[in-house]
Amino acid sequence: MSFVRFLAVSLGCVFLAYSSSAVSFSLDGIARGVGGLYIGGMYKPASPIFGDLAFKGSFDTSFRTAPLNALPMLWFAGQDQDVRHVRLNGVTIAANSFDPWPVLARGSDYHSSAHGVAVVLGYPVGQVRAELELAKQSFDVGRGGGPASGHDEGVVGDLYASEGYRYSAVHMKLSSGKGAPATPPATTDGGDANAMVIVKNEGVQLSSVLASLCRDFSISLNENILPYVCAGFGLEKVSMFDSDAKRVSYQAKIGASYKFGNNVHGFASLYYRALAGNGEVILTQSGYEVVRTDCSRHTGSKTHAKLLPVNLPIGMDIAYFGLEAGLRLSL
Repeated sequence: MSFVRFLAVSLGCVFLAYSSSAVSFSLDGIARGVGGLYIGGMYKPASPIFGDLAFKGSFDTSFRTAPLNALPMLWFAGQDQDVRHVRLNGVTIAANSFDPWPVLARGSDYHSSAHGVAVVLGYPVGQVRAELELAKQSFDVGRGGGPASGHDEGVVGDLYASEGYRYSAVHMKLSSGKGAPATPPATTDGGDANAMVIVKNEGVQLSSVLASLCRDFSISLNENILPYVCAGFGLEKVSMFDSDAKRVSYQAKIGASYKFGNNVHGFASLYYRALAGNGEVILTQSGYEVVRTDCSRHTGSKTHAKLLPVNLPIGMDIAYFGLEAGLRLSL
């Protein structure tokens, strides 16, 4: 990531160096510019540069996680075997099954995206262009290594059919103050009801509004080809686990445009975008399922709690780079 950040900063420096001279244009320069508003559309595939997705400790709360695909499933004697559609019935999760860290997904678990699109509204003055870009992007979590094998009793992830890899169990240790006892382990020991949280990771959806300044350059090889650099910033909405957060984001681009006619330009560029801070969000109640299990040797049941005494903040560093290509139409 450090190299990409260095590249982005370098592009920004080049942009500032050249745009300072371009801003001091004359009226004749304006007349010679492209002139008038233009609109455009572009396709923006991208590759993520994400940090780990992790719970953030708050209010004396610590978290331990376990992917459901990695947990063994135990059926109790005398229990109806046809209950796989009921999540977590007959499941025992020992406390030592949870990882000792609060990570829900590694940054490398997220796949490249082929779903990015954007529209742009711009105004050129000489060789400088001001643009307003509205973009949407999404990155899905990968399937990983698949369900654990070697368990004759089955795997907890099997209860979630083909999407078992998206689910994780989260064990929370809650404390009401110094010296207060933590919640018991997330097990089903002796019929005691113990709580844990089940979350479903459906990836990260991003939507943004960014303002940019671009600087076009002339080359002697072909007057229809104009290399350019851009730099800008704006707001990015981060959506995951049915929760949203807005963060400041910035981007840098380097590319070239080609003039097909008086009013039509094609263009392609490499871009890098990053969020200031991180993509932390506070999970809403619809973003997770609180499950209390109460299983004995012969029966299994489950109840759902609607409220928790703490919020569940999660976050990760978000940045991505990719290629964009599209058309601009002068109005």
